Amino acid sequence: MATARTKKTTGLTEAQFTQVVAAYSDEYISCRDTGHHWKPITAVREKKTGNIRRVLTCQHCAADRNQVLDRAGYIISSSYSYQSGYLIPRVGRLKASHRAALRLASITRAPVTEAQAS
Repeated sequence: MATARTKKTTGLTEAQFTQVVAAYSDEYISCRDTGHHWKPITAVREKKTGNIRRVLTCQHCAADRNQVLDRAGYIISSSYSYQSGYLIPRVGRLKASHRAALRLASITRAPVTEAQAS
């Protein structure tokens, strides 16, 4: 699994990004478009601190969310691990145009019906 790294700029043109999205799996498109569907997997309380370490896994793309919570439930730290192929090389944080391309890809892969005129 890969670990997320945040970058401020992208190294791909919009055309290159569109090509990458065309080859993306349906599960990855879904998570990038509408967000992950997290399911709690484990939660363990640390004896010394009382903090809780928990792991959640996305039911669509199998990404892992690792969190440390304090005794009151506030998040102390959070990190993510992704399956190979989820992170797009040379692209850090997605721009609005990237998200738009992902939404269109998600829509074109799902059955779309025309609305009836009233």
